[in-house]
Amino acid sequence: LIAKARLVSLYAKAGFQLLGLSSVVHGADPWFELQVPDLVRSAFTEPLVQCDAFTAEAGTGNAAAVVFSQRKGDAKWMQKVAAENNLSETAFVELLHSKDESSQRFSLRWFTPTCEVDLCGHATLG
Repeated sequence: LIAKARLVSLYAKAGFQLLGLSSVVHGADPWFELQVPDLVRSAFTEPLVQCDAFTAEAGTGNAAAVVFSQRKGDAKWMQKVAAENNLSETAFVELLHSKDESSQRFSLRWFTPTCEVDLCGHATLG
C-alpha cells in the first residue's frame, strides 16, 4: 500500500507497518509504503478452504472457512486469521503428533471474528 504522509498514522493504527518513503512520484507530496504485518499475511501460507454447509449449491447455505495448520494451537494467530476471514466461524484443524504412528488424531477449534467458541456445526461439516 502507498499513502500520503497525512494518512500514514491512520493506516498504522489499523495495523499496517511503515516501510519507508515510496519510489512512486505523484505530484509534489511524498508517498510512503506500508504493508500488512506478517502475522496476518501468514494465514495465506496455510491451506484454507471456504465452504458452504447444509447445501448442495455453492453460494448458499452456511459459509465457513477451514484452515489446516501446524501452529501448535496458537490461539492468537487463529483469532487474527478468523477476523481476517470475517465469516461467522473459521475452523482450525491440526494433526496431533503422537508416538503411535499407526493412528492419527486431530485437534479441531472454532473461532468467530471476535472470539473462540466451544462448538460450530457448519464449520465442523466443512
